[in-house]
Amino acid sequence: MERSIRRFGDKLYIKHTPSFAQESLAQVILLSAGYVHRKYPMFLFTIARSSIHTTSISNRLNATSSRARFLGMVVGTAISQLVDKAGTRLNFDVDELDTDEAKWYQQLTSVQDKVGDATDIEDFLESKWPKSEAALTGTELVAKPAHKPTQKTSKNQSTTHAPKTAVQKPSTSKIQIVDDEDENEAEDDDLIPYAKPDSDPSDDDEDPTVVSRNRPSAPVYIRDLITALRDSESHDRHVLALRTAPSLIRRKTHFGKEVSDHVVELANLFAGLGDHFELEDFATLRLQSLVAVLVAQPQEMGR
Repeated sequence: MERSIRRFGDKLYIKHTPSFAQESLAQVILLSAGYVHRKYPMFLFTIARSSIHTTSISNRLNATSSRARFLGMVVGTAISQLVDKAGTRLNFDVDELDTDEAKWYQQLTSVQDKVGDATDIEDFLESKWPKSEAALTGTELVAKPAHKPTQKTSKNQSTTHAPKTAVQKPSTSKIQIVDDEDENEAEDDDLIPYAKPDSDPSDDDEDPTVVSRNRPSAPVYIRDLITALRDSESHDRHVLALRTAPSLIRRKTHFGKEVSDHVVELANLFAGLGDHFELEDFATLRLQSLVAVLVAQPQEMGR
C-alpha cells in the first residue's frame, strides 16, 4: 500500500500517466485502505501520518490537471475519515466533493467482498427462473406427445385419408416449379455473361484519407503492447493489441524479464482500460489479459 501511495503522488506519474490509469490506482488505494483499517487500524494511522502520504496529497493538489487534483482530494478525505476524529478530519469544502462520483469513491473504503455460498447461486437461479414455471413447462412438454396418438386413434378412417390428399397437392406443385426452373435455365443459356473487371474498383481510389493500406502488425514485445493499448486513436492497432495480449503475456512469461519488469504497469493498465471503440467482447478480452498477468506473476500481484 505504501508503494501505491508513493506512485499515486509521484509528479511524473501525475503528469504523464493517462487519467483512467490514475483513477484505477485511486480505487485500489481506497479499497486497500478499507481492508487495512478493519484489520490493522494502527498501520493505516501510521501511513496517514507519514511523509509519503502527505507528499502524495500535496503533489496532487499542486498539479495543473483538475482531474489529478480531484483524485487527490478524494483519496485524502476518504483516508482522513477512517483515521481522524470528527473535528479534525480533512475537509476541502469544495463542490466537487459533493458530487455522486466523489461519494462513490469515498464509499469504496467500506466495501467488503466475501466469498459466496452455493445457496446464493440457487437463489439467483430461482429468481430468474422460478420452479413453478419450470414445472409447468415440463408438464406441457410431457402432455403434448400423450395427446397426439389418442387423437389419431379416436378419428375414423375417413378422416385419416384427408392428410394423404393434402400431401399429394404440394407434390404436384413442386413438379411444376422444377419444370419452370428447367425452362428458365434453358433460356439463360442464350445470355452472354459480363466480363470480369481487371481490378477492384476500390483500388482506383488513391486518396489516403479514404483507403488505409498501412495495416498494423501484432506487438511482439511487452513494451510495444503497452504502447498499442494506450493508443486510443488507432482502432486497428488498439484492437489487435487487445486480442494479442493474453497469448503474448503467457508466451513471454518464461522468456526473459519483460513480463516481470512491467507486471504492475500491465495490471494497472488492464484494470483501468476503457472500451473506447465499443467492442462486443471487450470485457472478455480484458478479463483474459488480467488472468494472464495474474498467472504470470502471482506473488507480485498478491502483494
